Amino acid sequence: MNRLMVEKKDLPVFLQNYIRQNAVNVIFMEEGETVTIGNQQWCEGNKTSYYITTNDGITLEPYYEPAGKYVMKKRFILIEKVIFAGKDLPPYVYAIKSDLPLRPPEKIELSKGQQIVLQLISRYNSMGRKDWRSRNRVSKEKWDSIVAELTGLRLTKRNGAITVLGRNIISTYPEHKEIW
Repeated sequence: MNRLMVEKKDLPVFLQNYIRQNAVNVIFMEEGETVTIGNQQWCEGNKTSYYITTNDGITLEPYYEPAGKYVMKKRFILIEKVIFAGKDLPPYVYAIKSDLPLRPPEKIELSKGQQIVLQLISRYNSMGRKDWRSRNRVSKEKWDSIVAELTGLRLTKRNGAITVLGRNIISTYPEHKEIW
């Protein structure tokens, strides 16, 4: 099982029509692996719904099996939509890798400083990053200049939040224990 978060535009067009959110969790599985199907009833503002489609996108049908296991089959894609506290969360798309062609990932080379800052942004909230900067004596100006470089590469947003592309890129780099 291989998990990846992608943007909606990276999915095939037939799946883009079914999904409202910009971020999508894609889980690649092997044929015969199982997905645990949870409760599909409303419960205190929460609900999980499942849909089955084929890899050509001709049909999308609700999956109303009782809680249990769904066995992955070739040519079928399972979509899990979750509503938590009344808000739609990014859906999960379960598929066999050969059945779900994604847009090829971008190759972006980062300096060691950019890698460290992007890892810290993905790991800590703003207070945790501020504490890390003060413990390691990194100036706010240096930090902000690296965040601006990452924003230019579309790895962070202007407010410093990490993007889906940034999260996927940083997962390909080794974790750094030391500062630059």
